[in-house]
Amino acid sequence: MMPSSGFIALLIVLITTARWFWLAYKVDIPKQTKPFAIGWATGAALGLISVILFSGGAAAGWAIALGGLFFYFVTTGAQKVAEQHIAVGDKIPAFQALDDKGEMFDSAELAGHPLLLKFFRGHW
Repeated sequence: MMPSSGFIALLIVLITTARWFWLAYKVDIPKQTKPFAIGWATGAALGLISVILFSGGAAAGWAIALGGLFFYFVTTGAQKVAEQHIAVGDKIPAFQALDDKGEMFDSAELAGHPLLLKFFRGHW
């Protein structure tokens, strides 16, 4: 039995999504997002074609929804990969910031001490 075009569309979307999240999990966000955008757009388009020509099905609907959503996110998202980044073991650049008590501190005060530095970035 041949898989339906809606199922194939969903499979394309899920494989593309799994690859993206695997790279994100490994903290290796790709600099080139175009292949992912193409994968999601292809899955969504194939799902739409399946709905129009073959009365689709649940798989086609999911392919359209997920493929369209992730395509939108990757093409409009502001996330960028820095040209220069800090790797594990590198010296941190000099900076000043507020600590958890609201007091200013200088990164020079941290010299010679093991440190875990966490940055949180919101998109809101």
